[in-house]
Amino acid sequence: MNRFAVHPLALILTAVASAQSIPTPLHSTPLASTQHPALFLVGDSIMKTGAGDGERGPRGMGYELVPMFDATKIHVYNEGLGGRSSRGYREEGAWASVLERLRPGDYVLIMFGHNDAANSQNYPNRKTLPGAGDETRETESSVTHKAETLHTYGWYLRQYAQDAKAKGATPILCSPVPRNTWIEGRIARGFDGYAAWAADAARMAGARFLDLNTLAANRYDALGSETAASYFNDVQHTTKTGARLNAEAVIEGLKTLRNLPLAKFIAAADQPALPALYVLGDSTAAEQTRVPTIQGWAVPFLSYFDPSKIRVVNAARGGRSSRTFITEGLLDSVVAKLHAGDIVLIQFGHNDVFPLNDNVARGSLHSIGEETEEIDNKVTGKHEVVHTYGWYLRKFVNDVRSKGARPIILTLTIRDRWGKDGKIERLPEPGLDLSNTNRFTAPSIYSVWAAEVARSMTVPLIDVHNMIADRYDREGPDVVSTYFNSPRDPTHRNPLGAEVDAAITLAGLKALLGPAFNVFLSDRGKVVEAADTKYIVR
Repeated sequence: MNRFAVHPLALILTAVASAQSIPTPLHSTPLASTQHPALFLVGDSIMKTGAGDGERGPRGMGYELVPMFDATKIHVYNEGLGGRSSRGYREEGAWASVLERLRPGDYVLIMFGHNDAANSQNYPNRKTLPGAGDETRETESSVTHKAETLHTYGWYLRQYAQDAKAKGATPILCSPVPRNTWIEGRIARGFDGYAAWAADAARMAGARFLDLNTLAANRYDALGSETAASYFNDVQHTTKTGARLNAEAVIEGLKTLRNLPLAKFIAAADQPALPALYVLGDSTAAEQTRVPTIQGWAVPFLSYFDPSKIRVVNAARGGRSSRTFITEGLLDSVVAKLHAGDIVLIQFGHNDVFPLNDNVARGSLHSIGEETEEIDNKVTGKHEVVHTYGWYLRKFVNDVRSKGARPIILTLTIRDRWGKDGKIERLPEPGLDLSNTNRFTAPSIYSVWAAEVARSMTVPLIDVHNMIADRYDREGPDVVSTYFNSPRDPTHRNPLGAEVDAAITLAGLKALLGPAFNVFLSDRGKVVEAADTKYIVR
């Protein structure tokens, strides 16, 4: 039996399903025990509304967050209070109650914003001034009917951080999670400025910061607006499923904060909570920020997966070759996070063609053998032994396998170059005489070499190069030209081209892994048909 015929994540499907069926406790150990540190969850109804056992009833993310920590090592208290803003929570005495119980070594997770912009007779005294600075306005409290100085949203957050630090506790300020509002296919981010103001307040107060607005938005974008609708009870309150998504975003964020002992208290069942799929590659896969007309295929690729079932991470980085992705420590960073059964897609070659030692020094030796060349790197100033493209690719495979994860090699995306016969330019046959070719204009041999490395190491391969080429040949140059950044850039896709490549890559993945893989897909991903198995090497 071919060992790659078995779904790489099949072994953990049962474990994930079992973990989801365990009843969720709503409270942690009583505070009377002082043996362990405590984590206080401070916020509004998004943190704590309705214990709601029903799937559609409103539920605060704090209820889902409590059991994600090991109750034998830390006490977690959901102190959220519906309808309160960063101002009202303090003025009504809720913060004083938390502060009274804080001890050195404790933690406070603080998220406000949903009520800071609102005026309401039902919840008076919740509006704050916009911004994070020291602007003030004199007003009268509708609760105490006394003169009051109104401050900015950020100012109030800074007071929380300063108060907690004065008690020896660690404050963690969070940007507010997004509302169920969508713009051009993406959930609205920034929360009307409050996300940026929360970040500013954390910086000004010297506090730790979690950008939950972005972390949660990434997950909702992957779901799509139709699926995400079931995660919300109304525009901003979540169902139990939505509360779980927001809580998982908190856990994801906590793990990225350096030198934060709180992360070690995350329960084993939530570390990791989900299997993962990583994409490693260059700008043809990466998310672009400098050139908005360029988009890598792994950006729309995320929308094909259900973030409640699998964590998909686009770790591709523009401008990197198989060599520099390793020498810059990017591979080590990914490997450190891998768990047994995770999947890693590996696609490099477009930048390996460059010189070994120029102003970017990213090329690899043009071979898959064991040749080396020693240089004094002009970029890093260090002595370096440069290896072949094949050597670096083998290191990716070996390092991923060392963690029990499953590597899958992808051939390269194709370029918008056409022959006189009206066919797209494809990879050359093995054995091409490279001494008589221009590496920058000749068809890429890296897809051939990627396939040879995959076969030699018994690594599954998805030949996306020929999958894309076959589609391009059917559509013709006029249609295909609409997929690329510009006529002067035959390599990088625009968002439309990225969508095409993403769907093709998923089709190949489905052909390789079989129907069992559908459990990890969103509704959008499930309708993509599996590719012909002729493009798959097991």
